Amino acid sequence: MVSTVKEAFQNRFDKKALNIVVSTIQTFRTSSKDGRKFYDENGNFENNFSLAEYIKSEKPVIILDEAHKSNTKLSYESLLNLDPVFILELTATPNII
Repeated sequence: MVSTVKEAFQNRFDKKALNIVVSTIQTFRTSSKDGRKFYDENGNFENNFSLAEYIKSEKPVIILDEAHKSNTKLSYESLLNLDPVFILELTATPNII
């Protein structure tokens, strides 16, 4: 049975809201979380979560544009720290091995 886009969306996300956060990797790529608002507790979220904790709790799908510019150990550690279910890397200039 073929479903509509709306039905596919509802089945995939179990009728929860879809939360989209647009950010740059520089926002959270750091070896020290001190002084980064991304990691500070925030009264806008339940339990005073930080934005990082909130995103992690949502099991995000991360779409990384210009991925070839983020090909470092620190970048990967920072991305994986958000506990994504999937990372899609986009680039117009891939590294050729």
